[in-house]
Amino acid sequence: MRASFYEGARRFRTGTAPEPKAGADEAVLKVKRVGICGTDLHIFQGHLDQRVPKGGIIGHETFAEVAEAPSGSGVTKGDRVVVEPLRVCGTCRACTMGAPFLCYQLRVLGVDEPGGMQEYWAVATDRIIKVPDSLSDDHAAVMEPLAIATHDVTRAKVGPGDAVLVFGGGPIGALIALLTGLVIAGGILLVWSIGLLLLSR
Repeated sequence: MRASFYEGARRFRTGTAPEPKAGADEAVLKVKRVGICGTDLHIFQGHLDQRVPKGGIIGHETFAEVAEAPSGSGVTKGDRVVVEPLRVCGTCRACTMGAPFLCYQLRVLGVDEPGGMQEYWAVATDRIIKVPDSLSDDHAAVMEPLAIATHDVTRAKVGPGDAVLVFGGGPIGALIALLTGLVIAGGILLVWSIGLLLLSR
């Protein structure tokens, strides 16, 4: 199968790799879409050389179809899925306090461990989320950054009538602005990027 390998700052190589075999509690996914985000650009520029191994496979915004899954796992062959790319311990203080994204042993698929820029990918079934049929393949591929934006808006406790200022109009900032615009319903939303833009009132 084909895969894209990180070879150091500003260098990737497309080559072949053996097709993965599913381990215990894993499914094999046929990758359909992989997003490229700011983290991937930092990897390309060499800013995460201490984390991304040479020959590593990036890609953490992944939409796929299940090619093989263990019985009783909740997913079956043909299911359309996305991957929640965090591997957490579940037992550290952060995890037990409900903040697994701050896990002391946090590993990110597509950064610290192999990611989705390969034709087939073996992923733990507890990291797989089914995609509803009402969502297109392209839209499903951005569920991971949308989840980040949703988390941010939820943690900020944005509500109807609020005035909100979003700094940065990149992909996550734009998604936060879109979600906030839906939530504040009549409030004021400003996005600061190159200039100050009034989006909603």
